[in-house]
Amino acid sequence: MGKLVRPGFTPLVYAAFLLIAATAAAQPAPTWPYGRGNVAFHYQQWPIGSYAGDFQAEGHQFEGPFIPEDSNQAVGGLCTSVQDTTTAFWYAAVLESDQSVDLSLLWVRKPGAELTPGEYHVDVLGRSVLFAFIDGITDFTPPDDFGSFDPSAWLGSITYEHLFMAISGTVSIDQIDNWGFGGTFSGVASDTGLMFINISSGTFWVRGPEVGNEAASWGDVKALYR
Repeated sequence: MGKLVRPGFTPLVYAAFLLIAATAAAQPAPTWPYGRGNVAFHYQQWPIGSYAGDFQAEGHQFEGPFIPEDSNQAVGGLCTSVQDTTTAFWYAAVLESDQSVDLSLLWVRKPGAELTPGEYHVDVLGRSVLFAFIDGITDFTPPDDFGSFDPSAWLGSITYEHLFMAISGTVSIDQIDNWGFGGTFSGVASDTGLMFINISSGTFWVRGPEVGNEAASWGDVKALYR
């Protein structure tokens, strides 16, 4: 099995973050970087169907100094405050034996300088609380400019089996600070072909170094681990 960290895949995460944060005009500086974690959930075709499975990823962020040579999983995220809005998100990816990649994403965004523990309901129209599961990614074209691109067009360039976006559900945050972001999630997600899956028993935690409340660049964060 090959490594998850391979040329061309890392831009997928940064492009996904731009979509998540809904700031296509400029990539914000991270405030609390999360460089390792664990994500797990069960998915089952709804109301009936044979499409089902368990997603499980544990590890460190893409291209981080912790990633072992034989790693086939990656987990990371950010909590950032930009333009009076705070966004926390994580990504989790697994490189399968057929060299395809399964990717999961979750984000919570709200006005103000901080997020607090509590329940957040999926918000499809406002895209302030959502999670996604992309199954069987085999190819994609990275954006030429991460600062100004059309997320919808970019999503159309990915080759995958299914891209499920939550249409209902709840994200429960148990912890959110510069040490970590953790909680549970569940709900119903749909792909563009109107195939529905029920996502249950979702758990997540991501951790980061103590860098204070000031914004830190990725270079600054990586330097903490050297």
